[in-house]
Amino acid sequence: MEPLPVVPINYYTPYPMGPRLPGIAKAVAIIGIIFGSLGAVGSFKSILQPLLGGQDPATKAMTSTTPLLVWYWLSSLLGVAMVIALLVGSFAVLRSKELGRKLLIVYAVVALIVGIANVFMTSIVIQPLIEEQILPKLSVGARQIFVTVFNLMLYGGFVLGLIWMVSILLVMTRPRVKSYFAIVASGEAPLSPYQPPTAGGVP
Repeated sequence: MEPLPVVPINYYTPYPMGPRLPGIAKAVAIIGIIFGSLGAVGSFKSILQPLLGGQDPATKAMTSTTPLLVWYWLSSLLGVAMVIALLVGSFAVLRSKELGRKLLIVYAVVALIVGIANVFMTSIVIQPLIEEQILPKLSVGARQIFVTVFNLMLYGGFVLGLIWMVSILLVMTRPRVKSYFAIVASGEAPLSPYQPPTAGGVP
């Protein structure tokens, strides 16, 4: 009885899946989408509110003079542009686009500059107007609450924003993150699992 012929079995060895988006970059992009969505609501509200005539006392004080009105509209429109940049950049990062990484870096730098300018403008110009036009109309208790909330929103918001912008810059300029986007942009590695041919092997 002759032995059965030996037939080699071609086992399928999966190919590397290519580089993966670093988890920290993905987390920043997801948080950016959340913040961008919330910011879009606030930005469009700040634009529509004066147009619809439903201004609150603080907004009326911020638009009481022509220079303040110009500053209000410039900051509001810039806020809309920054929200769009944040959303577009975050979605682009999730799709492994180098443009998204660069857009988030530009967004963070511009947001830092605007945030500092906003704190300076509010503290030097707008806050005295509010104290002059709004606070005298409030009771002592309501006045203290208003000042506390106003300062918390101004300075607390700036500190949180500062942490957020610095986080974006640190993450998007990390060597590992930069290397990932550079590899993807060069096309040296696939973004999805390699699909092997079925002929001559077991898929």
